[in-house]
Amino acid sequence: MLITLTWPGVVSAVMLNVEKVASNAEDKVQISVYLDYDSTDGAKEVTDLAGQTSANASYPKIDDLIKAIDGVTSSTYSSKDQELKKLQKTSSDIYKSLEGDAIPLQDVY
Repeated sequence: MLITLTWPGVVSAVMLNVEKVASNAEDKVQISVYLDYDSTDGAKEVTDLAGQTSANASYPKIDDLIKAIDGVTSSTYSSKDQELKKLQKTSSDIYKSLEGDAIPLQDVY
């Protein structure tokens, strides 16, 4: 008889915990958008082939598109240099020697 009374309580506790975990996971979705290597979306200024610097007309076009998606609450830009610094802090020495054009990473939102 005790097992008969305990079983519904155990099932209810498990169901409540599963529901809470699913609810928390739903609220913490994170998506990374990797930009093309030659993208200038994150730059306020761009330099043309002649070496002339001017304001970037499309800045920040992709950021605006991301923020326009229903449910998006924030958007953060990270350059390939910033991504490299994150990897250098958390990973092995393989990333420590990379710099400049040798960085095989992309800018990301």
